[in-house]
This record gives sequence, structure tokens and C-alpha cells, in this order.
Amino acid sequence: KTLKHMEKLDVEWNAPESIAHQVLANSLSKSLVDYQKLNPWFAELIVTDRFGGLVGASNMTSDYYQADEAWWQKASLAKPSQVWLEGIDLDESVDVYSLAISVPIYSQTGEKKFLGVLKVELDVSPLFASLSSVDALAYPVREVVLQGGRILCRFSDASLAPMTELVSAQFAEVLKMAGWGWSISPVMGGVESLVGFSKVHLEGEAVGEIEGLTPMYVVVRHELDAVMRPVVSHFLLYSVAGALLLIFVIISAVYIAEKKILQPIRVLRVASQKIASQAVGDHEPGAIPVHSLKEARAMLRQVEDIQTHDEIEALAGDFMIMAQRVLHYHEHMEHELALKSEEVEHDLVLAREFQEGLIPIQYPPFVWGKGRATKRLEFTHLYKPATSVGGDFFNIVPIDDHRIGVFMADVMGHGTRSALITSILRTLLDNACQKEHEPDELMASIASRFWRMLPEQEEIIFATACYVVIDLSRSMVSMACAGHPHPLIVDSTSAAVTEVDAAAVMGPALGLVESPTYGKKEISLQSGQSLFLYTDGVVEASNALDEEFGRSRLEQTLSRLATDDYRALPSGVMEELRAHMDTVIAADDICMVAVSMLDGRATLLTPDDSE
Repeated sequence: KTLKHMEKLDVEWNAPESIAHQVLANSLSKSLVDYQKLNPWFAELIVTDRFGGLVGASNMTSDYYQADEAWWQKASLAKPSQVWLEGIDLDESVDVYSLAISVPIYSQTGEKKFLGVLKVELDVSPLFASLSSVDALAYPVREVVLQGGRILCRFSDASLAPMTELVSAQFAEVLKMAGWGWSISPVMGGVESLVGFSKVHLEGEAVGEIEGLTPMYVVVRHELDAVMRPVVSHFLLYSVAGALLLIFVIISAVYIAEKKILQPIRVLRVASQKIASQAVGDHEPGAIPVHSLKEARAMLRQVEDIQTHDEIEALAGDFMIMAQRVLHYHEHMEHELALKSEEVEHDLVLAREFQEGLIPIQYPPFVWGKGRATKRLEFTHLYKPATSVGGDFFNIVPIDDHRIGVFMADVMGHGTRSALITSILRTLLDNACQKEHEPDELMASIASRFWRMLPEQEEIIFATACYVVIDLSRSMVSMACAGHPHPLIVDSTSAAVTEVDAAAVMGPALGLVESPTYGKKEISLQSGQSLFLYTDGVVEASNALDEEFGRSRLEQTLSRLATDDYRALPSGVMEELRAHMDTVIAADDICMVAVSMLDGRATLLTPDDSE
């Protein structure tokens, strides 16, 4: 009932016949007016009852009912010793910057009962007006900023008009987090400014416990470019002066030292480089350029002309003796090296020719049967050593009218030593073929003899090998492997590529065991199929990213080539290897042999050129 009555009075408050004149004319309002005259800092005083209704005021207010105002609600809940401050802001009713202070009123006798609220608008405009205004274009801008980022006032104008501008959210967060200090921030308009700021604190003794004061900050800012301009100017001025002074000192020092120190040392340095350029290996053996020798001896004459009458001259004399001996020694060594290099090159040519002799020059024609039942074998191969000579080799061994053997070996490493071991294995193979024809027995015989021939040393020498015997009468292939990659069966009709599973009969590599035993694996080889033998240099060929060619890629390549001419299998794989390696030189020898089962009359083929 009381609330409805107050709402009615609030609606009628500004009407001509309202009770406003009664409230403003009562004794309480007169006392407030008299107090205001004695204390001009109080812009407005308001007293309400416990329901929020206006019971006294020093000036005409906009409404009667105050309980819906935030200040009244905060003060009505405050304790007798608490004071609620709303912070400094522009009071539009009295057109001054004011500090709103709200205090609860309690009875002084008996049980303290809440009676109402006293609100005082404290005029703080004189505080702002006492600060002298400045020119914002020539001096830093000075402002009072509320915590939310709104600029309360700016001390760069003659008046203190209410501001509606906001500082950037980034700078508002700096104010909230730091409280005081300085920073470089885009305060307004995205322009970097050098900013100093400090939070405003209340001073003096408080009557009671103060709450609710909105934080505000005094901010002094200036555009960073304007602040740094004189600093940069002075820095450049001092830098240029210092640089000029330093250049003068350096030029003087260089000029003084040039004749006595730098020039003689330069002559010695150049002479040393000329002498060092004659070192063995910097040019073709035995061919020191004549013009280079002339330049070196000309530099020695310059060293001989050094006359500084100090340690540098003594050093030059010692250098002359050393340089003459070095030149003589280099000339002698170059001559000796040329003779040795020529001898080694001649030996490598002979070794390559000898090793090429181990590779079959012609494939033997191998045919069995008559008429439609005629079967023949065709051979093709490709051999590419990593160096002048290599450690891979193969041989084709006729056994009788319907059987022929193919032996392939890969000696550990490559180069001259591996090539020598391939010669030994070729000799052992020729001897073993006279007595043994079964793959497992021949492999065991070669392994045992090879182990006994190896010298006793710490370094292990071994070779992987694979020996297959193809029987045309039964269309069967029997094989034995000594640590060598399993052969592949390539079907030209279905383009299928199958690995021969010889893991169960795989034996140790040659040279690792004194008397090893090997198993024998038999598989069928039908017309239109090719048996593909290769060394690990094929699948281990790597590119610049160290990615190996791999067996999976080899099988895909053979499948793609299966329906073409069978003679293209090794060369086609080699093209894929070159594409994979790009410009990278193969790190290991590469050897491939394809044996194709065909129908019809046999033809004599010449092997593919070895690369």
C-alpha cells in the first residue's frame, strides 16, 4: 500500500499541485539549504525515509521516489559505520563534477533501526578547475580515466565539458591490471603513445568504512613519435660524431701501421697462399701450372725485399728458406705421384677388363623338345658397378641337354678388393660345376672352399649367392640361396610378380661358416614366365632423401614391364632406378639377370651392354 502511494506521488511530483513545494519548504529542507550555504562544496543534499520517499532536499530533484536508484539500494543495505561512494562524475542536475556520498540513517537510541538515507553530492569541480590547462599539441595530454575506459575529463581545454570518448580496450586492461606505472600503448586511434598513469587514492581519516568508489586514474600521455623525436635526433648527432671520430682514429692507426706492419704481413700472407697452392692434390698429378710456379717465385722475391729491421724481417728470411724447400719438395712429390697414379690407372683398366671377362659375352642357346613341345630359355642381364670395378657377378653354367644353371653372387662392399674376391668365386664355381650339379650341394662346396681360402684377419669378408638350375624337361627350377635376395617370377600373361619363398632353405652367406649346409627349393617355370635374379644394390638404391627403392617398388616395376618384351626387364628396372635416384650416384653395385621360358625355336641373343 505504501509502495503504491509513493509511486503515485512520484508520478505527480513535477505537477504544479504536487507535494514538491511542501517537501522543499519543510524545516529539514531549510536546514539543508542553510548548511549548503555555509558549505558551498556541497552541491546537493537529499534525505529519504526508510521506504525511499523524499523527506528533504536542498534543491528540486527530478523524482520523489528514490528507492529505485542504485545509490539508495546500496546505502539502505549498508551498516551504520559504512559509507557508499559512487565515484566522480558529471551531475547533470547541478551541472558540476561531483562525488556522490550515500550514508544510511539509523536511530541513536535503543535498538538501532534503519530510518532512511542521506545522499550528498560533493562538488569537486574546483579541484579540476584549479589545475592549469595546457596545449595538447605542444605538451602531453592529461586526463582522468575511469576504470571502464571512459575519459572523465581532460585538462587541455579551458572548460571541463563531459567527455564521451573511450580509451582502447588494450589500455583499459593495462590500467586495471597494473594500477600505476608507464607503458607504450595505442591509447586512442591506434596511435602508439608513451603513457604514465596512477590510480587515484582517497587520503585522510574516513568517518566510516567506505565502499563502492569507482576506480579512476590520472593519465599523462604523449604520442611516441613526438616523444622519441628529440631522443633520436640527439642519438643520431652523437652517433655521427662518434663515427667520424672513430674513422679518424682508425685511418690514423692504419696509416701509421701500413708501412711497418700491414704491408709486410700482407706480402707474407699472399706468398704463403701461393706456396700452399702448390700442394699435392690441388691440380692434376705431375702438372703444376708453369704460371703458378712463376707467381709463387715472384712473391718470394717480394718477401726477400722486406726490410723493416725488426722481427718481421727476420720472419721473412725464415719464410724464404722454408718456402724454397717446400716448392722443391712439391715438385718432387708431384712427379712421384704422377708415376704412381698412372700405374694405378693402368691396373684399374686391366682389372675392369678382367672382370668384364667374367660376365658372359654370349648366352648359350638352350632348347629342349620338338614341335609344339619345344621349349627354350632366353637370357638378358644388366650390370652396373658402383666404381671402376665391382663386387657383383653372375655366370651361366650348362649342365646337360635339358638343364642349365645360373649363379649370381654379391661380395660385401665394392671396389678393387671385392672385384678380386669375385675372381676367386668364379674359379671356385668352375671347379664345383665339374663335380656338383644340385644347387644345395654346389653351394655347400663353394662355401666350404671359400671359407678356407679367406685370410685370418679381424675384418669379416663374405658374399651372398644364389644358384638356380632350370630343367626344361620338367619345367622346374631348383635353387639354393646363401643369404641372397630371393628370385622373382614374372608372368607376362597376368603381369603377376611372385617372390620365390626360399626362406625355409636359406643358408648363411659364403665365408661366414666353415661347413654350412643348404636346402633346395623347387618351383615350376611355365612358358611366358621369367625368373628374375638381382643383387641388393637394386632394392637398396637411395635418393637424396635417403629413401630406398625397395622390393615393393621393384615388383610394381616388373609388373608394369611384364607384358612388354622380356628382354626389357633389366633395362626397364634400371630406368626406374635412375628416376628414383635422380642425380645421386648408386652406393652399391647393381646386377640383374632375367631368364625367360618361351615356346618355339631357340635364338642366339647377345647380352645387353653392361653399364
